[in-house]
Amino acid sequence: MAAAGRAEMMDPAILQARLREVHASFERQLPERAEQIAGYWAQLKRERHSREAVEGLYRMAHNLAGAGGTFGYEAISVMARQVADPLRSLVANHNRPPGEAEIQALASACESLVGLCRNPAGSERIPEISGVPGDDRSAAGLGKRRPVYLLGEGGPLHALAADLRNEGADARHVADIGGLREGPAGPLVVDMACLLSGLLEPLLLRLSPRPPLVVLSESGDYQARLAAVRAGADAFLVAPVDCATLNQRLRLLEDPLDDPFRVLIVDDDHAQARYAALVLEQPGIHTRLLHEPQQLIGQLQAFSPHLILLDLYMPGCSGTELARMIRQYDPLASVSILFLSVERDRATRLASLQAGADDFITKPIAPDDLRALVRYRLGRAWTQRLLTVT
Repeated sequence: MAAAGRAEMMDPAILQARLREVHASFERQLPERAEQIAGYWAQLKRERHSREAVEGLYRMAHNLAGAGGTFGYEAISVMARQVADPLRSLVANHNRPPGEAEIQALASACESLVGLCRNPAGSERIPEISGVPGDDRSAAGLGKRRPVYLLGEGGPLHALAADLRNEGADARHVADIGGLREGPAGPLVVDMACLLSGLLEPLLLRLSPRPPLVVLSESGDYQARLAAVRAGADAFLVAPVDCATLNQRLRLLEDPLDDPFRVLIVDDDHAQARYAALVLEQPGIHTRLLHEPQQLIGQLQAFSPHLILLDLYMPGCSGTELARMIRQYDPLASVSILFLSVERDRATRLASLQAGADDFITKPIAPDDLRALVRYRLGRAWTQRLLTVT
C-alpha cells in the first residue's frame, strides 16, 4: 500500500472500481466469518472461562458491526452489535465467566448472525466519494512556495513585500483590488482597511480553491478578530509585523514538506482497513496498512506516519494499549492518533482518549466525512510539527 515519492490524487472512476472490489471481497469473506463466529460460540458454551472464546467472539462481532454498516449490510451490523453488547463487560473483566442470562442472550444473537453471514442479502450500496480536489499539502507540488500577494495601500505592506523578497519569497505588493482581477495564485495578505472595504469578499467568493488569507490589523481587539474570522481569515497578526513573523505564518499555511502526508492504518479487519486507505488515497495521502499489532514499532520507524488510525479491538492487544505504546515513542510524540471503532460505551471511549488519542470516530462513517476529519487532523499535526522545528 505504501509508495515512495509523491502521491497523486486518484481518479474518481478508478476509486469507485476499487471500492467495488473491496465490497465484493467483504461479501466473499462473510461465510468464512460465519464459521469463525460459530467456532468461538461453540467453544464459549463448552468452556465459559475461555478468554480466547470471549475475546475472539467479541472481536469478530465488533468488526462486523462496523464493516456491515460500511458496506451496506445493515442487518448484519445490527445483529453483530447484539452479540457484542453482552460480551463487552466480559472483555473488560478478565475473571468473570458469562452468566446464564448472558449465554441465553448470546445464543439467539450468535445463531442469527451466523445465519446472516452464511446467506447474506446482496447489498448494492457502494460508498460514493466525491471528487473534491486534494489538499495542496498532500498532493503533488509540495515544497513549492507560491507567490505571496500583499494587498492594501501604505508603506508597511510595500516594505514587508520587499523584506520577503530578500528572504527568497516571491512577494508582490498590490495597492488595490483591481490589481487582482485574475485572482491571487498564492496566499493573500491584507490590511484591515482593505478587509472592511467590502471589496475583498466578491473576489474570494469566485476563487476555487480559495487562497490562504492573512489579516494584518492595528488592533487585536474582539471586533477586529471577529471581522477577520467572518471574512474567512486563516491567520490574524497585529501590526507592526516583521518579516520573520509573517514568513513563519505563511509557512504554516503552505506546506514546506517534500513528501505527502502519511497515514498508518492499524486494523485487523482487512476490508475495513482497505476501505479507509482508498478513501484517504483519493486526495493524494500515502497510506500503509498494518494488520498485526506486533509489527507496530517497526512500521513506526520505517514509515514515520503523520497520523495513525487505530481500531480499538485487535488480537493480542487493544488499541488503547497501542496508543499508550505510541505515546512512549519520542520521535512520534506529536503524531495524531484517531480511533475508528463501533464502540459506543462512554467509559471505554473516554479511556481511549486518556491513553493519548486525539479523537474517536464511530464506524460506519461516510467516506467524505472520514477524509475531512483525517485531513483536518493532519493539518493540525503538521502545524505542531512545524512549530517545533522553527
